[in-house]
Amino acid sequence: MKNWYVFIGIIYLFMSCDNTLDLVEEGTEVSVVYSLLSATDNEQVVRLEKGFIDQDIPATELAQDPDQLYYENAVVRLNNVTKGTSYTLSRKESSELGLEREDGFFVSSPNYIYHYNGNEDDFENNDEVELSIKTSEESEPITANITLLSDLLVLSPNTNFPTEAQYKIQWVIPEENPPVEYVIKIELHYKEANLLDDEPEFEDRMLTWNFGRFKNSNFAEAPGIDFYKLFGNNLEESPTLERTFEHFNIIIEYSGEEMEAFQNFLTANTGITSSQPLPVYSNLSSGLGLVAEKEFKVIENQFIGTATKDSLKDGRFTKNLNFR
Repeated sequence: MKNWYVFIGIIYLFMSCDNTLDLVEEGTEVSVVYSLLSATDNEQVVRLEKGFIDQDIPATELAQDPDQLYYENAVVRLNNVTKGTSYTLSRKESSELGLEREDGFFVSSPNYIYHYNGNEDDFENNDEVELSIKTSEESEPITANITLLSDLLVLSPNTNFPTEAQYKIQWVIPEENPPVEYVIKIELHYKEANLLDDEPEFEDRMLTWNFGRFKNSNFAEAPGIDFYKLFGNNLEESPTLERTFEHFNIIIEYSGEEMEAFQNFLTANTGITSSQPLPVYSNLSSGLGLVAEKEFKVIENQFIGTATKDSLKDGRFTKNLNFR
């Protein structure tokens, strides 16, 4: 479940926590929804909570009351419009799925989310998907429609990281439902052994290179020397430690127009002062929130070339790290 990390506290972005701000009429219930849907993952998650609408009780107090925060009998469904299929999500305590909410503004337990774990082909690239929510039997459905992004074709990556040039990753932008933004990281896997141990054994280690964020492009690049600097800045220099480089994985997280619209909204309103009306964002038929598409492309088990092996062994940033 690659998307779960973004659920913590995200609802805070959609409406003010200043209980003096009159977003809705007093006594009116407002639903707040957040979900990132993906064809890459066979699990889907939706967060549904109540907005803070009491003019007498501070939002900080309401946020600690589960009865004020969660709906008891809501029905959350994902409808694959393209395939004509429909799935009901289960309300679960997030800790059952290995997801904990940190202590803070919102009550940490219970922490309910709506979860679906199905088959890989339930939601595929370019499918039109509708999220439909009924907070009670009598309520009108809250809906949002998005189209899942196309698959991303990544060209074979360079296996050498140049010391005096850019390292470049390239892909083909799909014609249908193209991504807008790409966030890239590279996992660098190596092994390490302490030669002072009675029976030295090489243990798995990993560094993560946050390669960068790129918009409306078919390539990403960063200085190749940063590969070596990352090791030099993070690994201990010791004659008793011996290391071998194993492989690297390229992970591309890409998103589309809905996420771009939300980010543009946040950027446009960063200068608003406390004396100005606070705008709210939503792409739902009612209520507040964001339903967007986000995908992941992983290029695994890439092995470095001879030039990079030599540079790891003898280069100025890594020569004392004992790569073999």
